[in-house]
Amino acid sequence: MTTADRAAVRVEITLDLTCVHSYLGFTRFERAARRHRDAGGTLDVTFLPFRVSPDAPAAGRPLSEVHAEFFGSAENAARATAGMAETGAREGLEFDFARAVHVDTFEAHRLLAAAGEQALAEPMAERLFRAYLTDGLNIGDAATLTRLAAEIGVRRAET
Repeated sequence: MTTADRAAVRVEITLDLTCVHSYLGFTRFERAARRHRDAGGTLDVTFLPFRVSPDAPAAGRPLSEVHAEFFGSAENAARATAGMAETGAREGLEFDFARAVHVDTFEAHRLLAAAGEQALAEPMAERLFRAYLTDGLNIGDAATLTRLAAEIGVRRAET
């Protein structure tokens, strides 16, 4: 059997676009997917949404405040996020938790679903993760999502 004869491998990934662990897992998946594709394999990738903070304010809130509450103090949060930043750096990622805006990801997941219908889900997911964890953009904001969609070439349905 040649690689052309193989059926596409179906992959379902459950993630939240504000979750550092999801970004790390996605990055590792992308490396494996690239190796598989380079060897002639195909993948049928579907992203399943998970909202870590569905009650986050629509306008957003500094993630550093949320971390301070979660970890019990700003000092504990700084230690925890420094460790995650080191882990990210080893994977080639830059995390800027001080800039991140804690938001609900409902609309970002809708954009990712639209990207999936246009065979652009993987680049859209990467851009949304980077927008949130590196660029400090509010990925719950409609104008921000429109701009990010345009960067990737995703056409958004009128709502």
